[in-house]
Amino acid sequence: HNAKNKVACFGGDEKTFIATVAGNIYRTTDEFASWSVVQALTSIIATNALKTGVHVVDVGGVPTAVVLYAANTTTARAMHSSDGVSWTDSGNSGALSSGGLTGTCGLGDEIVYHNVLYVTWSNTASSANAVWYYDPGANSFGSFSLPAVSQCHTFAVWNDSLYIFNPTTATAGNLSDITTGSVVAVITLYAAGGSVIAGQRPGMFVDPATNKLIMFFYTTTPGGTVQAYSLDTDLVTLTRLTTTVLPAAVQAFTAAFKAIPYMDAEAGAGSATPGINVYFAPNGTAGTNWSVYQWNGIASVMTLVDTGGNVQHSLGINPRPVGGQHNYTSGQLRIRITGRTAVLGGVRYSFTLSSADGVTAVKVRGFHALATQETLPTAATLTNPSVGTMSGNFNIGLTADRTTTYQLTWAAQTDGVSQGARRKFVLDVVAA
Repeated sequence: HNAKNKVACFGGDEKTFIATVAGNIYRTTDEFASWSVVQALTSIIATNALKTGVHVVDVGGVPTAVVLYAANTTTARAMHSSDGVSWTDSGNSGALSSGGLTGTCGLGDEIVYHNVLYVTWSNTASSANAVWYYDPGANSFGSFSLPAVSQCHTFAVWNDSLYIFNPTTATAGNLSDITTGSVVAVITLYAAGGSVIAGQRPGMFVDPATNKLIMFFYTTTPGGTVQAYSLDTDLVTLTRLTTTVLPAAVQAFTAAFKAIPYMDAEAGAGSATPGINVYFAPNGTAGTNWSVYQWNGIASVMTLVDTGGNVQHSLGINPRPVGGQHNYTSGQLRIRITGRTAVLGGVRYSFTLSSADGVTAVKVRGFHALATQETLPTAATLTNPSVGTMSGNFNIGLTADRTTTYQLTWAAQTDGVSQGARRKFVLDVVAA
């Protein structure tokens, strides 16, 4: 879990990316042909370079890249940037964990929730576990402890609350709500006799068709296999889906299996049921392939999409609603929101558009949803474009030239959003 070499398209056109590798933040402006160090992670522990991947959060209407990392034996630091070039050092946090951050420690799952970056921390020698978090808007850190057992945790955002899969003893574990900064048990996922094994990487995501929370994890009971369960929104009804949705090959994976769910943002734009894939690996042994399976709903077996790669190539991804992630394709159209401002009856967005040739004609649309919805299927009412005109829900007459800053307004009040209400919103670009 220590090598979170996550890549983010940020701070430029469709060829500009940033990534964390070892003790540095790297940037490329030529679509991976060359990289340069733009920022060293100050005082990072060199022995195992504990850090998160690059995450993008909203700080006062400005998209901001954030990296959280271990600075010394008990404290963390963070770097954040609005352009990917100039980075601000947070300074050290207060003490977040007890015990030394040695080679037996690691940072695990990571997620952004309400513009705060969360990451799990574990020490395999002492069995100490915690959640660290950093709020770049307030430049503040925090943490809370998890039970001192198996280091196999994973996050999920569901109905606008933050949950964690957390073992509580060697033979029992819970799904817990950590929205308020403390661990509140919601439901027991496995009880005594159903031991969870350290070293696995469980996975969770929300099924967009049913709004049920889907969970993959390994237990010794029943059967000593990888399990699949769904949880209803009542937080009570837990249903075993193992033999219904998991292929036999996945069920037979070892106790150190890995599962990473993934939602493709572009492919899911405007859909109530966007595509979800799950990366599975039978163990963490170097050279072991990932197998990518397509999620087909709670009543159908998953289908194999592809196999390849190396499980040691850490995938710092979490299933996020439309706008959060995408499968990389060279030359794909990109939209970059550069700012947002409140206006009467809505929000004014600034953005740039990129294409491979810099002259492609495009059009832009928007989608919105309630804060508790996992996906954004509802077309947004857009008005007052700075360039071009409106045709239905599309801003037409635009060019993906990589440089022009365009603006338009989401008429949120027209779409039924009252003052102070929280909503999800995304802009999407397609060819004209």
